[in-house]
Amino acid sequence: MSDRYQLIVIGGGPAGLAAAIAARETGLESVLILERGPGLGGILPQCVHTGFGLTYFQEELTGPEYARRFIEKVQALRIEYKTSTTVLSIGADKTVVAVNDADGYLRWETEAVVLATGCRERPRGAISITGTRPAACSTANAAPSSFSSCVMVDGSPVVPNAMIASVPAETCQSIKRAYVS
Repeated sequence: MSDRYQLIVIGGGPAGLAAAIAARETGLESVLILERGPGLGGILPQCVHTGFGLTYFQEELTGPEYARRFIEKVQALRIEYKTSTTVLSIGADKTVVAVNDADGYLRWETEAVVLATGCRERPRGAISITGTRPAACSTANAAPSSFSSCVMVDGSPVVPNAMIASVPAETCQSIKRAYVS
């Protein structure tokens, strides 16, 4: 494992996996996925209903099947990943610091970071707990109105999903193949 990557994707759910796959397929050689949970796939393994994959894989899949397809593609493309890893900071100099039980303190330099951390809904019992919440956490319905830009690689969105589809095209940052700024 390197200490420098062209792209670090934070979040190993479907958006993070798709972003890493798209980056590799468009020419980035060194991509790393960091996932807080014990495995890749995000919330999908809990979604046993069908309805996933119609756009991306052109067939109806359950959540676990959809996750498995992405995970298999990540492995086939030899994209590096670390699970059970908590990101502590992302520096202005694009330094990512994380920790996990297996490796302890970890530090990487990168040219770009994709945040694909999803959101955590507050359980009913936590509603009355005061304090601030991370500004980047939002529900799926609120997300499209919260984001005003996206990332394009060779004219295509890095993560093909409804959030990016709702972002005006003129606000997208274009990245040329094999070059990330």
